[in-house]
Amino acid sequence: MRDPLLTENYNKLIEKYKQIVILNSIDAIIRWDMETKMPPGAFGLRSQQLALLSKIEHSMSIDPEIGVLLERLEKHPDCQNLTEVEKRNISLIRKFYDEQTRLPEKLVSEIARQQAIAYESWKKAKLTKDFAILSRILKRCLS
Repeated sequence: MRDPLLTENYNKLIEKYKQIVILNSIDAIIRWDMETKMPPGAFGLRSQQLALLSKIEHSMSIDPEIGVLLERLEKHPDCQNLTEVEKRNISLIRKFYDEQTRLPEKLVSEIARQQAIAYESWKKAKLTKDFAILSRILKRCLS
């Protein structure tokens, strides 16, 4: 029988991560709308929406409590009693958490904003067959 505290910490971690996944799915819906149904004049607002959403998602992803829960789980003497799925979840969440904590919030937000702007430029470049439009924004995205 495993320690109830281990299960409690695991469930807390999964609940926190579930909220991040839900936000990520909202981001995907917004991007889908941008690429399929959004009116052309809405790219400015959409880029701001995506930047804010990315900022919120990043903030949730680097919540120190996630780090504490991961530490507790990884160092718990009964961690070998976790199922393979639970162990894999912890491993993947650890990888994601470590990656996110290395990224500055401003960079994450700006990347999301620039992606929307780049998509708008790509649409214009494709329509007008003027890919110089796209190259200007790509230089900004890659620098």
